[in-house]
Amino acid sequence: AFAFQFSEKGFFDRKYYPDYEIPVIEHTPWQRPPIRVPNAILEEVKSEIRTQELAGRFEPTVSSYRSAMFAVAKKKGVRLVINLEELNSVTVQDSSLPPNVNDFAEDFVGYAMYGLFDLFSGFD
Repeated sequence: AFAFQFSEKGFFDRKYYPDYEIPVIEHTPWQRPPIRVPNAILEEVKSEIRTQELAGRFEPTVSSYRSAMFAVAKKKGVRLVINLEELNSVTVQDSSLPPNVNDFAEDFVGYAMYGLFDLFSGFD
């Protein structure tokens, strides 16, 4: 898909792709204090949050968890960054290995191939 705004990106249908539950070890929910947004970019950050909400990427929540969020100035505005270090520390690590490419590469001989990459947001 080609998109030039977050609102154009779309989502997978939950009927076919249900929400994914991240397996975690037992832990106490964390509540990190918010990182203060400088007044000089406060309106721009609010606007970005609204844009992300309208695009369906952010949604209101009532949760016992709160991770720190901060804004990074970019050429075309601000990028919101959410620090998920605590989530990473309690996530059950997937120890499976990726498939060996040599085991199935021969199956693709003679077929057209294409790659996929994200120029819109750098895999955001």
